[in-house]
Amino acid sequence: MIALFLSPVYVLIHAYILIWILRWLGACHNGLSRKWVKAAVILVYAFLPRLCWWAFS
Repeated sequence: MIALFLSPVYVLIHAYILIWILRWLGACHNGLSRKWVKAAVILVYAFLPRLCWWAFS
């Protein structure tokens, strides 16, 4: 039951981390602030947490 209440917090924390990763990449190099690079980072960031879920299911 508590997982239902904590899941929005979990999503907000990961969204905050993703925003900071994208800002950091844009500050490192101008080429890393392109839309396709951001899309690739978002896809990788969204895919990696699911590996643990798939491994234990």
